Amino acid sequence: SSKNQNGTILTVTIGTGIGTTIQNNGAMVPNLEYGREPHPRLDGSLESHISASTRSEEGLSIGEWANRFQEGIEFLERLTEPDLIVLYGGIMEHWSEFSDLISGEAQIKPARFGTEAGALGAAIAVSKLC
Repeated sequence: SSKNQNGTILTVTIGTGIGTTIQNNGAMVPNLEYGREPHPRLDGSLESHISASTRSEEGLSIGEWANRFQEGIEFLERLTEPDLIVLYGGIMEHWSEFSDLISGEAQIKPARFGTEAGALGAAIAVSKLC
């Protein structure tokens, strides 16, 4: 989803936890992890409020979770000012159920390879090391 995209791209992986990366004009920005940052209006981190494991533990409907995720998107946009947000992870199996419930200043897209994107990326990285 972000191939050949200029500008700032924020990727958010939503699974057991929350992972984030930022690319700026194709270059990865190192050492940034926003999932564990304290959220100014929530009691805890972004991860503790919007991860898929939190959704499961608290029995949140996809709509209730999407409301929380929307707040997370707004928080991340204030911090990073992205041009594009790409979403990954297990929660993406529900993309069709929550895509209309979230919005941002930046365009928000699912990863091209959906729930398999992380495994594919890891396999590519390993193949370059061997």
